Amino acid sequence: CTNGKFVVMIGVVSMARLKMVGIINENEIIKYQKYNTNKKMTLINNDKDNIQLKAIPICVFLIILCNVVLFLKLFNSNISIKPIFLILGFLIGCMLLIVHEILHGIVYPKNVNVSIGFIKPITFVALASYPMSKSKFITMCLLPFILGIIPMLIFALTNNSTICSLSFGMMCMGIISPYPDVYNVFQIIKKVPKGKKVLFYEETLSYID
Repeated sequence: CTNGKFVVMIGVVSMARLKMVGIINENEIIKYQKYNTNKKMTLINNDKDNIQLKAIPICVFLIILCNVVLFLKLFNSNISIKPIFLILGFLIGCMLLIVHEILHGIVYPKNVNVSIGFIKPITFVALASYPMSKSKFITMCLLPFILGIIPMLIFALTNNSTICSLSFGMMCMGIISPYPDVYNVFQIIKKVPKGKKVLFYEETLSYID
């Protein structure tokens, strides 16, 4: 897949074309996020705006949420958290980051090219440029939360210490890792007028007038 030749095609109606491209250099992002239009684009935010730093309050909130869930579980049950399985669950959650990006990609319409890879040192990305309605774009941003919600439900409904330890580690990765996406959602809700189309364009998040 690192040679950019491996294409994943999933046979579902309105499914985007997902292409695994391996390592992506930061200066290549523009190449993967091109969209031709004569309409005016209005900037929402830019990749160079230190979004991950600006989104830290969201990250902190999600960390607190995970700890509240843990406290409530320990307070209301007899389970114990086993560190080795907690770490294993966390590592599984890390490996699922590629699935996180695929979940972003499958929301795009049929025949849209979505390039999935990673930027050194460890940032996985799904790169595409296609205008979507606010609601669909927000769905695209938030869909990876499934990777945290499912382990959270398992954690809440199970009283086996091993399974709870695994699921809690996976839950933490699945709930916390989308925090920059949540930041983008807040920016879209705040800045994008009703009826406008939202897209990633080159190194920016923008909407089309």
